[in-house]
Amino acid sequence: MQALTGVLALSALVVAAEPPRVAITVHADRSRGAVSPYVFGAGIDHKTNPMRFCRHPEQVARDIAESHLRLARYPGGFVYARDDHRGSWKNFYWQDHIGRNPDGRPFYTYDLDTFLQMCERFAIEPLMQINIMSETDASIRGYIEYLTGAGDRDGDGVDWAAVRRRNGRQEPYRVRFWQLGNELHDPPQGFGGSAEGARDYAAAVERLAPMIRGMVPEARIVVPLINIERPRSGMARPEAAPGKPDINLASSAEFA
Repeated sequence: MQALTGVLALSALVVAAEPPRVAITVHADRSRGAVSPYVFGAGIDHKTNPMRFCRHPEQVARDIAESHLRLARYPGGFVYARDDHRGSWKNFYWQDHIGRNPDGRPFYTYDLDTFLQMCERFAIEPLMQINIMSETDASIRGYIEYLTGAGDRDGDGVDWAAVRRRNGRQEPYRVRFWQLGNELHDPPQGFGGSAEGARDYAAAVERLAPMIRGMVPEARIVVPLINIERPRSGMARPEAAPGKPDINLASSAEFA
């Protein structure tokens, strides 16, 4: 996992050093080229829909369009607490979040289809999180099939694409970005903040990445990183997860 090892080693160096002093000079009259659309994104929380009861939904829609947001994550933060019961807002199972908006009202509820259709409306790339702590591999394959399949792609006898069509969406969605888990250093959501936890997560990545790529050849695998300003023990040590991970991107969630 040379790429991940390099990132973790850099994290350890930054933590050990003195906090850097940063100065930013803005030259508003100079252009240095386009900013990557993947530098900044947003998390869409399945638990609450800020547009559901807003007084001026069309103004919200205009604001979204004017923001030029290009990447949005679903279902949001702290959603995979395996110690909590299924159906809890803290334990997200994708099967519980389909077919909840049968009339397709765009400002009603963020089930899977409503979220993805919102992304299509505003030309936003969806970043879909995968519950790797509680869902089985078969369930994860069903999740991918529901979103991107044209039939029983994994051959398990369950056609989740047909379920999607019954829920009103005929064509598969285009989903390229898939995030494995959420805050993996947090024991309820992950493997624990230790070297052993890092190795367990690495093993999960090695198991799941080929499965995802087999169903979505253009998949971009995303792993969440620990906030380097708040290290959580051995999971940030480079020797914790040796090898070469089959990943494309790392994400970092910052809270304002």
